[in-house]
Amino acid sequence: MIDLPVIAAAAATCLAGVVSPGPNFLAVSHRATTSASREALGMAIGIALVNVLWSALALFGMGMVIARLPGGLSALGYAGAAYLVWIGSRQLVHSRRAAFDPMNSRARTSSGRAILQGMGTNLSNPKSMVFYASVFTGAVPAGTSPPTLLVLVAVVGLLAFGWYGSLALALSRPRIAKAFESRRKMVERCCGVLLVAVGLRQAIGS
Repeated sequence: MIDLPVIAAAAATCLAGVVSPGPNFLAVSHRATTSASREALGMAIGIALVNVLWSALALFGMGMVIARLPGGLSALGYAGAAYLVWIGSRQLVHSRRAAFDPMNSRARTSSGRAILQGMGTNLSNPKSMVFYASVFTGAVPAGTSPPTLLVLVAVVGLLAFGWYGSLALALSRPRIAKAFESRRKMVERCCGVLLVAVGLRQAIGS
């Protein structure tokens, strides 16, 4: 039997974590304002898939295993930090490029690649995994039925894609993209600096 109150409580906890600004927010925002909307939506799908993965692992017992592997978490933290510094550096370099032309197919990447980039961005932040293994599972009572857990995993995916997908569509609107273009270099440099800073901070804390 599906326990709706449990789903509602866990969903509220998940939503609070999803909407918190972080590398995922920066990555989707940047892609939405500089590329085709389908690329930003692809990133949103990739991010949501990783959220589904972490929630499934946490709810079905792997969270305890992950929590007992501090060495593995540290290694993942360093790898993620390196990835964030890398993509931040790429944004700083790309801020010098010519304005984005949505009619230029060469400026686009495939949807599949955008999905993989979204997954990479989310996987690079081990705090997301820790959130699901601790905070999220803390909102789910012991003994919750398997059907309820399965529904929760689906809800996590829907919430993550709903948030980042909405962000992608909103920021890729022509009027917003046009307003962004006049400040593109400044915004891209700010995003690049923030991602590098987040990566360095993560490396120091790992």
